[in-house]
Amino acid sequence: MKAESSLSEDSVLVVIDMQLLDDCPTDAICTQTIVEKLQAARLNNRPVLIVEMAHQGGDPTRPAVMNVLLKPTTYEHFTIVTKASDDGSAEIIAACNKLGFATTSFELSGLYADECVLATAEGLAERLPDCRISVCKSACNNDAPEVWIEYAKIPNVTVFE
Repeated sequence: MKAESSLSEDSVLVVIDMQLLDDCPTDAICTQTIVEKLQAARLNNRPVLIVEMAHQGGDPTRPAVMNVLLKPTTYEHFTIVTKASDDGSAEIIAACNKLGFATTSFELSGLYADECVLATAEGLAERLPDCRISVCKSACNNDAPEVWIEYAKIPNVTVFE
């Protein structure tokens, strides 16, 4: 899918590792917040990337998340990105370049705020030092204070509720 002129200039919404895993520490607040963000993104023609870990046994992203993008029709400004490691920044940048999405601003959310979301924020900040990165705490699955201290150490990253 190619981005069109109607595409919003807002940051790219990046949803990380919302796959169906038996041992996944998901919670209802995280999932609901992501669903609400996706609904708003769709209404505002905002670009969306769903990032999945390649080696998770091929488990798909949770239906509650995907249904927002696939029903009643497929949202034209989204794609699924497969990453090979915790840091999905290289794959995110490649997908943005391919689809014509801007790489100046990203909003990150998803599971494992202390692993994959953090590693991706670090990777984006390193690869794109002039981009803005925001992380929605309520759309991540970890509220331990020590996790969020790590984000404060990354240039260009802002954490919000």
